[in-house]
Amino acid sequence: MKIDCAGKNEKANVVALYGEFYVFFAFLFKFVAWGKVEEYRYFFSRLIMFLISIVVCIINSSLAFSNQNINIPMNFSNWIYQAGDLECNLMSADFPYGKFYFRSDENNNITFVVSLNQNGWQWDNAMLKIKNAPWEKASDIKSVSSVWLPNSGAEFIFERNISHVLTSINQGKWMMLSLRGSNSSADQTITIPTVNIQEALQSFLSCRDRLLLSNQSTVQREQLPKMPFLDTRDREVVIYFAFGQRTLSNEQKMRLRALYRYIVEDSRVNTVLVDGYTDNVGPSVANLTISRQRAELIAKELNRLGLAEEKVEVRAHGLRYPVASNDTAAGQAKNRRVTLRLVRDNEQVVPADHAFSNVEKGKIQQ
Repeated sequence: MKIDCAGKNEKANVVALYGEFYVFFAFLFKFVAWGKVEEYRYFFSRLIMFLISIVVCIINSSLAFSNQNINIPMNFSNWIYQAGDLECNLMSADFPYGKFYFRSDENNNITFVVSLNQNGWQWDNAMLKIKNAPWEKASDIKSVSSVWLPNSGAEFIFERNISHVLTSINQGKWMMLSLRGSNSSADQTITIPTVNIQEALQSFLSCRDRLLLSNQSTVQREQLPKMPFLDTRDREVVIYFAFGQRTLSNEQKMRLRALYRYIVEDSRVNTVLVDGYTDNVGPSVANLTISRQRAELIAKELNRLGLAEEKVEVRAHGLRYPVASNDTAAGQAKNRRVTLRLVRDNEQVVPADHAFSNVEKGKIQQ
């Protein structure tokens, strides 16, 4: 009768042991009662085999449920690099104890995934460590990441400090996996060699950097229209001026710096239209001059920040094209403005005399 020493079928083991003991005592009774030794030679052979199986089970059980220090042989250390459209993978190849792999996505989230071939273990937490290679003189072991295992299983993910782990591996360090349970007899450590990893590691790191740069460009393009002071439909910024104001405030300069960064990132912008306007206070000629001065003030600040002069077109309109009624102070404040419109390479610049025809036709806030 075969006994499962691995402990995977405890009920079957109990039944098997009970059957063996029953046969043992039955034959022993007959042996004592009748004294027939030769007839029970087969029984003694079975008894010896039974005792041997018990000893083997005891030894295996003590090994299975006591602290284990597993050192994966170096000749098993083989690492493979694989890349997808949105992720990079650095995987161990066919370790007998399970699979280990690093993964990096387009958001630069780097994880270390552990998938063990052992089931039924009641581990509470796992700790990832780095250590010196065995041929190093000093045995330096440092914990770098940990994960709690509320639902004990054979697969779990480390998410913290994995970039540091990769840097350490690049410097020749090995990894160690420490598994702990509520019962100390379930504790286990697995040493993971990193020999033969350098070529795959360099490919993985290059893939990670490439994904990160690509994602940064995508995020920047997607976030450009979300600037709070930029009209997303017309890509227009409006800067208001106080009555008699002839210099830029710090807040206005901050907005222009943000706009300049926007323009630098959006390579499609090839022209910035700067249009100056005033309220109706004072002579129209004076208002035309003031509107030009304010528009040129904006243009010079953009040039100072680094925007080429040929990309900036200044236009002055004076008191024409009000967006609000000049009969109130609030309306006048809205009309004292400079607008900056970003023109992309696939757009045409509309002449100033035609650009505001809709405003002249009565689309003015009262």
